[in-house]
Amino acid sequence: LVNEEPELLGDSLQARRTVQPRGALIEARRLWTTGEANPEGCMPLFDAALAAGVIGENDVWTRIRLALEAGNVTLAKHFATRLPAQYSRFPPMLDQAYANPGRFLSTADLAHAGTAERLAALFALRRLAKQSPDIALARWDKIASYFAEAEQLYFYGWLGYEGARAQDDRALQWYQRAKDTPLTPPQL
Repeated sequence: LVNEEPELLGDSLQARRTVQPRGALIEARRLWTTGEANPEGCMPLFDAALAAGVIGENDVWTRIRLALEAGNVTLAKHFATRLPAQYSRFPPMLDQAYANPGRFLSTADLAHAGTAERLAALFALRRLAKQSPDIALARWDKIASYFAEAEQLYFYGWLGYEGARAQDDRALQWYQRAKDTPLTPPQL
């Protein structure tokens, strides 16, 4: 095939799994890293890869982040069910961050935040930046110290993007503050 069709590739990997179980799961991992929904036929592959440890918890967080970047909150919540039970509060956090990002940020306890809370807060900040980069930046200035350096760079990449969309003169400065953090195609 010139262009790989995800559904056909998923079916092909399912068939290959009977002969080369580990190799098929490793190749299925390539289909995993997207923010878009996969064909239903890929889900058994993903479940098997998760069970075998080919796809790990960090990969699940990456997939959730990619889904949120693509604006697909439903998909992010779906994959959140693949996380350990300690993160069961994450999908409701996403709902709150989506419905009212300002309120979510004002009530979030970021001083004791783990991965889930910080990702939900970054999602809320991105939604605020879409409304107004100034509002997002004002909120960020109050909470930035609770985030790791990589998360801070990630925020500035999105602030730069939303600033550019709003034709804000500070957009290039925000992109500079993102340093060499990987940017998505829309951000580029």
